[in-house]
Amino acid sequence: IIAGYRELTGAAPMFGRWAYGFWQCKNRYKSQEEITGIAQKYRDLHLPADDIVQDWFWWNRKGEHVFNKNYPDPKGMIDQLHAENFHLMISVWPFFEPGSAVYDEMDKRGWFVDKFKFAKPPYHTNGMAVYDATNPEARKYYWQLMDKALFNIGVDAWWLDTTEPETEGQEENILLGHKLAVGSGNRYVNIYPLMTTGAVYDGQRSASDKKRVFILSRSAFAGDQRYGVTAWSGDINSDFFSFRRQIPAGLNFALSGIPYWTTDIGGFVSGDPDDPAYRELFIRWFQYGTFNPILRVHGTRKTNQNELWSYGPDAQKILVSFDHLRYRMLPYIYSLAWKTTSESYTP
Repeated sequence: IIAGYRELTGAAPMFGRWAYGFWQCKNRYKSQEEITGIAQKYRDLHLPADDIVQDWFWWNRKGEHVFNKNYPDPKGMIDQLHAENFHLMISVWPFFEPGSAVYDEMDKRGWFVDKFKFAKPPYHTNGMAVYDATNPEARKYYWQLMDKALFNIGVDAWWLDTTEPETEGQEENILLGHKLAVGSGNRYVNIYPLMTTGAVYDGQRSASDKKRVFILSRSAFAGDQRYGVTAWSGDINSDFFSFRRQIPAGLNFALSGIPYWTTDIGGFVSGDPDDPAYRELFIRWFQYGTFNPILRVHGTRKTNQNELWSYGPDAQKILVSFDHLRYRMLPYIYSLAWKTTSESYTP
């Protein structure tokens, strides 16, 4: 059944081998110095890891893709990470803040769906707009911005957040009641994640054949697997109840035909690495995550630490052992990845 679905909606391409390793992430790294320092410590401790993630607010202004003053040399940072055999994934949103030439250009061309009429700093400000991903020209421009500022300096993978797109507390999707390039926003409301991930996948493939595409997307639509998308289960709570729900959630998601899925190990919303009870939750979740298609830690932590050494020496010993287990399994996992691409398999 799933193979038939993939025949209709597209095969799932393989990721680079590194993508099946361990991903280090938290909410959030706040400077070039911090992110390179964490990567260096992983290497100094000989802990296997293949990717480090720069979450949101690395920018000066959302949508402009200019790094803020805490990142004085973005290309140098990426070159340093690459020299340490780390890949970098970076967070990009479909929103644009007023005050930049990019915003003015998109506004002039009519490429915005809607502008926010309310302010909810720092996430949204009055006048912030979401771009119309159903417009082919807007999609090309969206990728061109990413290509020039990010792909061009070596960014390896894309975290396309808020691909619903989110409305920050509003009950209805922002596309409802608006006219899109493709037609009524009411009719086509659910295809936004397919359109915006497709913009990035097609854009990167047209820019270079030297790097496989990896996209982490918070939402997905039928066929998203053809765009190299891994979905995750969103901003979930940090408790055993939420952890328990991830198991049937992941299995059911896999049955949707989109093969790659992951969670915020430890939950997103909260967590205290100094709390023994939370340490227990994080350990159990990491053990489960070791056997997910993508192994990735993420979340908001009381101490702002979320590395494998952040949970005390006893926890570190267990976490590191499962990290090593993941890498011992990599030949097997990569073989399953090939079956997923060549035989429409589901890991």
